[in-house]
Amino acid sequence: MKVSVKTPLEIQKIREVGLILRNLKNHLRQIIKSSMTLNQINDIAHDYITQQQGIPSFLNYSGFPKSICTSVNEVLIHGVPSEYSLKPGDLLSLDIGVYKNGYHVDSAFSMIIDNIDNKKAQDLIKCAEESFFNSIKNIKDGAHLSDIGKIIEETITSWNFFGTSLYCGHGIGKNLHEAPMILNYYEPSYDLILKTGMVLAIEPMVLDGSPETIVDKNDNWSVISKNHQLTAHYEHTIVITKTGYEILT
Repeated sequence: MKVSVKTPLEIQKIREVGLILRNLKNHLRQIIKSSMTLNQINDIAHDYITQQQGIPSFLNYSGFPKSICTSVNEVLIHGVPSEYSLKPGDLLSLDIGVYKNGYHVDSAFSMIIDNIDNKKAQDLIKCAEESFFNSIKNIKDGAHLSDIGKIIEETITSWNFFGTSLYCGHGIGKNLHEAPMILNYYEPSYDLILKTGMVLAIEPMVLDGSPETIVDKNDNWSVISKNHQLTAHYEHTIVITKTGYEILT
């Protein structure tokens, strides 16, 4: 499998795009509240990205009709923004990609609307975040790709939740999705040695009660937990360095 290694100049360009996405995520966390529609959030994100001379990576990607993914409650990933109005206590996952200067970045996070106290939702979000950060603790030049999925799987299992084997992270750069796939479970036969300059989008996805998912027949995009229980998602774009990693988003 051929995995591109980015030059220091390329990484600096990606870092600049990553800062746009980081600032956008911080902005959205502050302003999103109940009664806002998913379309409003999509439009705010779209305008923010374009004002920074960027392009939303997801818009028209394989026919995706909107600029970001807005996944609510049982929607795990790829939720299509709509006129749905957020309610207090909804678990919202936002997945956002930005393209500028010839490079993509990709990041996702989950939040509870109006910070309503809901232990299950809070645990799912903590599990997704912990899975990500545990998975990168030991990565650096010379580490094994398969260890990322191994640690994600172990962390999710320790919370008594479920991951998915159907959707995964990915390399990223000039293309939104590049080699390698970054599995959310341990598969020792799919492996490589990580090298300085590899740029990866690592994205644990967490389900409650069952790993089974279905695709919503209404929009042919939204991936829903088959048991309609809550879900969470967390993702950053990172670059491998000699001694570890740098989070770019």
